Amino acid sequence: MVAMIKAALQGWLAVAVGVLLALITLFSSYNHVDIPGIGNVGLNHRVGVFLRATRIAHEQRMKQLQRENKRLAELDAKLAAIGSPSSTSSSPQQTTPDSSAT
Repeated sequence: MVAMIKAALQGWLAVAVGVLLALITLFSSYNHVDIPGIGNVGLNHRVGVFLRATRIAHEQRMKQLQRENKRLAELDAKLAAIGSPSSTSSSPQQTTPDSSAT
């Protein structure tokens, strides 16, 4: 579950950075961005194509994660039905010393 959340967050982060760089490129006449602490990052004006491809891949991954979560919820429901209190317990009953001394 943690791995799925981590993958989703990484996907969203990649999309956010791509959108930011695309907007900077779109609304400026520069072909580079100066990021403090990192330096100049060269940008191609065709970043939009990459951004669209990233978005499509991200949407497909999110659909896959939703299907997997639904499948896991169904399995959890089945396991809960199997492990309900009305079924027999596999743990032995505890006996007290008074009940066994006859």
